[in-house]
Amino acid sequence: MVFKGVRLESVLPSRPADGGRAPYVLSLGALALALGLALHAVYSFFFVSLRRLRYPYELEWMEGGMLGHALQILAGKPLYPEPSPDFVPFIYGPLYSYAGALSAGIFGPSLFSLRLLSFAGTLVVLVFLYRIVAYETSSWRFGAIAPCLYLATFGASGGWFDLARIDSFSLAWLFGAIDAVRRAERPRQLVIAGALLACAVLTKQTCAVVFPRSPGTRSRRLDGGGSSRSPAAVPRSESCGRGSSSCVREAGFSTTPSSSRCFTERRIENT
Repeated sequence: MVFKGVRLESVLPSRPADGGRAPYVLSLGALALALGLALHAVYSFFFVSLRRLRYPYELEWMEGGMLGHALQILAGKPLYPEPSPDFVPFIYGPLYSYAGALSAGIFGPSLFSLRLLSFAGTLVVLVFLYRIVAYETSSWRFGAIAPCLYLATFGASGGWFDLARIDSFSLAWLFGAIDAVRRAERPRQLVIAGALLACAVLTKQTCAVVFPRSPGTRSRRLDGGGSSRSPAAVPRSESCGRGSSSCVREAGFSTTPSSSRCFTERRIENT
């Protein structure tokens, strides 16, 4: 049976051929429980977030401060002036504040404008979580589980996903960079990943400690179309016979065994 392009037989556990029903029923029960918990996590997040987006007062102590940053920019004043009784900026990057000022200029100077950025950032995080996990596991099912697990931490993390804070906004850029760098097959794609990571750092400096594994460590070619291979813990070499001599491929962005191009090669005469 196919439902909206998804074959249900690929989701449900396989029915035992020997007629044993107990393991099959337990598998169905576990699947139903997992699906129920996942839907509960998704429902809980949207139920809470959509109802408090327009709440006019602060829900957390940083919200008023971040709104102050946006108002400071809208007033044409510097974002990082000398501290005074009137305004003391947070020691975070400026990107969220400028994005908040842009949103406040469109929707009005209110907490809703900044919460909208965080809510949108959370949605972007969910999309990239699905893409990253589905890509790494080659399974859309695991990809679909990842956003649900993330939303399941909404309450345990303090419910800040949709608040007027920099966190969700920075995570959106960060997960975008991770997704871009893991899928990169050309140098320009790594440039895009670097730009996304830079935006994450300009939002929250602690993102600078995150270094996504590049296609080089994943042994993916950057000169076009090569297939991926298992990453090597240490530099290794491979020999490919060429008459009376051989070519040694050394560490770098690795190539496929059938490729005639070596990033680093040296000739070793047979003895």
